[in-house]
Amino acid sequence: DPFIRFIIGGGFFIEVKKRGDDKIYIPQGQLGIIHATDVVKFLEGNQSRIFTREIETVYTASYFQLETERLHVEVWDSEGFYLNRFMSYNSIPLADIVDGPMQHTVQCFPYIDNFQPGKLNATVNLKVNLAEIWDFYLEFMDWKTTSLLNKEKRDMEISSYFDITMNSPQTIRPSVQSSIQKNTVLPYWAKVDGGILFRGTYHELKAQELVITLQNKGIIGSTTIGQKIIQLREVIDVQFAKTDMVIHRTDDSGPILNDDDLDKPAQTCIIQGTVSVGSFPKFRQIGEDELVGMRERYLCVKINEANVFG
Repeated sequence: DPFIRFIIGGGFFIEVKKRGDDKIYIPQGQLGIIHATDVVKFLEGNQSRIFTREIETVYTASYFQLETERLHVEVWDSEGFYLNRFMSYNSIPLADIVDGPMQHTVQCFPYIDNFQPGKLNATVNLKVNLAEIWDFYLEFMDWKTTSLLNKEKRDMEISSYFDITMNSPQTIRPSVQSSIQKNTVLPYWAKVDGGILFRGTYHELKAQELVITLQNKGIIGSTTIGQKIIQLREVIDVQFAKTDMVIHRTDDSGPILNDDDLDKPAQTCIIQGTVSVGSFPKFRQIGEDELVGMRERYLCVKINEANVFG
């Protein structure tokens, strides 16, 4: 009945000292972050099973610690009413995870008294997403639209501005607003003051959406010219956004008086501009976007040898 215990980071080690013919084992340092999987019942030798638990945690460390510490993988046997029995162990450097692939295979061995590995006991296949939590600062420059002229009301004065909002609990500063371009149907903004501040991992940022709302500033208040939602996944790497937007849409809920109105195309404009993300994390895992997006995280262990006592 195996389960796996993970120890993330830490500087724990066993110091071995001799006192005469005896060996004294002295624990030194501190353990890292400890998590354990669920227990797989009745797993026999040469069988493999999938653990159902997903482990999420925050590991706080410097780049130096990240390059020197390891992920420790321990395979234990759940004994029910008795003490759990340690079976095998191995570790991999955290630097190989954060700057390498997400999928890893760890071969675990029992260790005898002289700390030498014994015969292969278990093979653990796992996907590890180790990504830096970063403060991303999104700035918006060189934004413009095509004509905003209202073809139904050509005498309408257009004094436009736009809001860009990221609706996420991870945003520290969720929105920006441009200046007002007075009396022009071809507005241009060289730079939008301020920016959107988002705290999270790179793939969490790419999963977000930007809501662009184009407004017309009137004497009393503002009216909405149009609104569009764009996916940051399509913008973040090229740092440029371009999309069409339906504008001057009327909310007429009455009956359709003319059948020709059914085929009447909506009036649209194109809005585009630069989305500058600034600095990026130092490390990025290979294949991170594809595997995280698929949400097919799994943890599987294969027992190579098992002793069963009747």
